[in-house]
Amino acid sequence: MTQPIQWSDAFKVGIEKIDFQHKNLYEAISRFLTAVAENKDVAEIKKMLDFVGNYIFEHFSTEEDYMGRYEYPAALHHKSEHQAFIEEFRRMKNQYELDGATKFISLQLEGWLISWLQKHVAGSDTALGLFLKKKL
Repeated sequence: MTQPIQWSDAFKVGIEKIDFQHKNLYEAISRFLTAVAENKDVAEIKKMLDFVGNYIFEHFSTEEDYMGRYEYPAALHHKSEHQAFIEEFRRMKNQYELDGATKFISLQLEGWLISWLQKHVAGSDTALGLFLKKKL
């Protein structure tokens, strides 16, 4: 692993359910990246990657439910970020499954996951949290 990924309370957006999911997501990604770094069994790594993907989709649904319920004005932009993530995640996951757990693909996936998650939480999710705190 080139970059450690650890949850910090600094990442909180102030909405308990979203913060709980973010923390679980960081932990799931960390377990996946550790398994890759330790050259765990390919089937085990694939299972972890599937879990990360499924959890992310569930998390996006939670956020998008809040956006719809409280008429979040930046919902379209936020949802477009989610959609772009889903498309790239699927592309990289397919590449990972086709080419195997090569070091290059592992590092590429690792860097992208960490970077995207940190930027999205610090930007769009924090803005959503600020909006929701006024509504809840």
